[in-house]
Amino acid sequence: MPPLVRRFWTQPRRIVRELLAVDDSPHAVAAGATVGMFIGLTPTVGLQMVLVALLSLAAKGKLYFNRAAALLLVYITNPLTLVPIYWFNYQVGARLVGGQASRDQLAAALRYDDFGTWWRTVQTLSVSIGRPLLVGSLLVATIASALTYPLVRRAVKSLHEASEEATEEASDGATDGATDSGESGRSFSVVPGDETSEHSGHEPPESPENERQGVA
Repeated sequence: MPPLVRRFWTQPRRIVRELLAVDDSPHAVAAGATVGMFIGLTPTVGLQMVLVALLSLAAKGKLYFNRAAALLLVYITNPLTLVPIYWFNYQVGARLVGGQASRDQLAAALRYDDFGTWWRTVQTLSVSIGRPLLVGSLLVATIASALTYPLVRRAVKSLHEASEEATEEASDGATDGATDSGESGRSFSVVPGDETSEHSGHEPPESPENERQGVA
């Protein structure tokens, strides 16, 4: 099992943090998560990462989405979740268009070790169990991805706003500290006869009248 998939299920919060920490706009991250969620829930096992890359190239200049976010969400279907998710999708489709396959048949169809067995898996999913699985997967993927965009966008936007506020507070605190330090470094004292004189540590000079009296 790939390390990223293992982390997803052993430390789900970590994968969520990685998604929210993607350095991009809230819209781009949410759009990428939406694409990944949709592709991940469709019966495109073994082709999901390729589909993300191809869709990114096809949409270049027209619709931008963050590929890293899409690739993270594609892993919603992995060796641990593949059968449960596809079986749920199949059940949804079977209620709409009919279907007689069992869970064991679906699980057997999803086993592959090399390109040859993978191709047979694709054929089985497309022909034997294809219609109800495809219909159910498209319906589930559409609903899940429609919910993914606003949820991820709001979460990323809130995280960015909190980060900006923290940065502004830190900047304001540094500015206030520098101002206070500058004011405390200056001291003034009132000298008789000259209230605007800055205290320099020396006595004020004697007037000429005082000097003449001292000579007398």
